[in-house]
Amino acid sequence: TSTLVGTIPNGGGRYVIGALQLGVDNRIYFAKDMENTLGAILNPDTIGLGCNVVNTYITLLPSLPGLPSSICQLGLPNIFPNPCEENCNCGCTGCNDNAEEQNDELIARAKKKYKRQVSNCSGIPFAENCEANAINNQVNLEPCFYYHWGDGITDQIEEHDTEVFYITVCNRFNDIQYNGVRITKITLNPNIHPIDKIQIVPDRFISLDCLEPCSCQTREFAIITRATDTAGIYSMEVEYCYESITFAAGGKKGRVKFELEITED
Repeated sequence: TSTLVGTIPNGGGRYVIGALQLGVDNRIYFAKDMENTLGAILNPDTIGLGCNVVNTYITLLPSLPGLPSSICQLGLPNIFPNPCEENCNCGCTGCNDNAEEQNDELIARAKKKYKRQVSNCSGIPFAENCEANAINNQVNLEPCFYYHWGDGITDQIEEHDTEVFYITVCNRFNDIQYNGVRITKITLNPNIHPIDKIQIVPDRFISLDCLEPCSCQTREFAIITRATDTAGIYSMEVEYCYESITFAAGGKKGRVKFELEITED
């Protein structure tokens, strides 16, 4: 049997409600096409009417001061998949205890993709060939980025498509650690189409926190295309930042010696 827990009106949109996304706050958000609000299911683990469906839970901000609010046009609500919003230890341990397990699942999914591109380094991803002595060798200290997509050799991104892809960021060194790593924005160039034709979700503010020595973090994305005039060659630009690099060699004991002289009275 089924229970009606709520109705979701769509004020003149182009397709039925169906874009649902679980947020980091354990609420399920839904977009309403051509409207300026997001709805939410506040208690998705509760069966029946207690799940509490709210049709106007978040009002979108104006795109510019003095202009009307932004509107939903295509795709999922852009709830950023940051594993943690609080000031936690590396990897968000403490407020997201299974962050490492979740990342391993994403890496496993990325490995299944057929096609791969690399930026900032060469070699096999996922830190399977980890270099040593990054500082002494005076090499490029930027993290490695890998782009994984494609379910087979014939897979293509078409003009009406939803293609899931993955971006993996790796620290290939065993003596440094990246702190406060963020993907700040993802852009398709040339950037000539509105988001109701091509959209990447999410496309900004993706937190990876820190990259420990010889480790990787993978995040999941989707590119959504819905127009017949978008065929062509594009480049995907990934902007990123990190707060600092710290020397992360293992502990070691040592001994130093100083000479001193005691003279006769």
